[in-house]
Amino acid sequence: MVVRFELVVEFRSAQAAVAAADRVVAAGNAPIDLHWPRLDRDGDTALLLSVVPVVDGARTARWFTDLGNGLYRLLSDLTGYRAALAGWDPLGPLRERRQVPGLVLPEPGDGPGFVPFARGFVWLPYRGESE
Repeated sequence: MVVRFELVVEFRSAQAAVAAADRVVAAGNAPIDLHWPRLDRDGDTALLLSVVPVVDGARTARWFTDLGNGLYRLLSDLTGYRAALAGWDPLGPLRERRQVPGLVLPEPGDGPGFVPFARGFVWLPYRGESE
């Protein structure tokens, strides 16, 4: 199993997922270098957009925290999704809607601790990575 740091965004609509992938590509990989975004079907009702940064060599927790913040800035420009999470292998917690720091959901959220993220979305604020 490959462990990777990424942003995973869940969509209900193929049209919204493709539009989001186009926005990621149009961002010109700024402020972080990204591999080409990947779309995968997750069961019958969801499409997953995976945004994987280019990581060359060993990096510090601070570097990954900055990377996570960059992925969330990229996410703040996307719309039409129903959940998102960045970090190390975020797919499991995203599927389970585990309430972990960084989880982004449409308003009003799903429990205590959610605060505004971007227009129409709330999140449990991302806390960064630790050593």
